[in-house]
Amino acid sequence: MKGRGFPWSRLLLVLLVFAAGFLLHDVRTHGSFQASSSARLLRSSGVLPASQQAWQKVSHCCLEGYRSVAPALGGSVRVWVGVKHKAISCREPFLLGKRSPGLPGSAFSSAL
Repeated sequence: MKGRGFPWSRLLLVLLVFAAGFLLHDVRTHGSFQASSSARLLRSSGVLPASQQAWQKVSHCCLEGYRSVAPALGGSVRVWVGVKHKAISCREPFLLGKRSPGLPGSAFSSAL
């Protein structure tokens, strides 16, 4: 009779639920995420600023992509975007290992 092995997926699910519960409890105890001890730990380790910077870059690039495709879609699609714009560069996109030519008027078509 062959064993099924260790249930790693269930262990990871339990750990994820535990971590989410701890984070929720910490935020509720301190009143906000910024005041929580989890935020202080993430901020002191450098994870929080790095993740915020990555999220800003991703959201900016998605917004630029939408803006470059929106004229082709006409007025059929409307999207509300609440993004704080900062000077973030999306000048070197690569699609499947090749440089994207970009569309006129998009951030990808600007000269380096």
